[in-house]
Amino acid sequence: MLCIGNEIPYLIGNDKELSNLIAKYCEEVDNLGKKLNDLDSKGFKKYIFALEGIGKIDDAIKVLEESEILKSNTDFMGILGGRFKRKYLIEETKLALEKAIYWYDKALQLSIKSENSSQIYYHAINLAFLYLMLDETDLIKTKEMAELALKYCQIANGCEYWEDATIAEANLYLNDFEQSRTFYTSAIKKCNQSIRETSSMFMNAIYACNSLNRLDWKSEIEAIFNY
Repeated sequence: MLCIGNEIPYLIGNDKELSNLIAKYCEEVDNLGKKLNDLDSKGFKKYIFALEGIGKIDDAIKVLEESEILKSNTDFMGILGGRFKRKYLIEETKLALEKAIYWYDKALQLSIKSENSSQIYYHAINLAFLYLMLDETDLIKTKEMAELALKYCQIANGCEYWEDATIAEANLYLNDFEQSRTFYTSAIKKCNQSIRETSSMFMNAIYACNSLNRLDWKSEIEAIFNY
């Protein structure tokens, strides 16, 4: 049974899988929250994702905005942008969309200056999606960001699942569904069908297909992800 919870519409899976994952997130929020000021970047990231995973996006945003790490770390700028992106997809408010674009763009510009390939494609593909949400009738910026993401995936060449997912999503915007199909299949396999990762890939793809008016692709995406 496919389950998309009212409180966590950005997590997709069956009832048992979601129950186990949410229980894990609740435990992490409790344990990590007690030592928040002492967490390293890995623990802090886990805490943010756990907050979001139990439906507390606003709390995750607040913690991020108050963090010193946000001043210089492009990964966490992207994470904040991602939380605003989730908030936008739930609430459809202009402010959330604008803040998501702001943080991803800021992170992208800093990543370009430091020539960090994996960060560049990470921020660029999210901007491609957000520009599509901003105006689905004008694909110039969306395609520009998709092409940038593809370029830096090739430079990074890390063969990681987020890289494959980025290539898959970029090709949706560039009208090459066969490439999308190939790389989504690879990304799903590489991440071992992890709920958080596949949910993120799937939701982006579905929103993109809707905005691009490609319901034929949407049906095939659902089949690829077995949703």
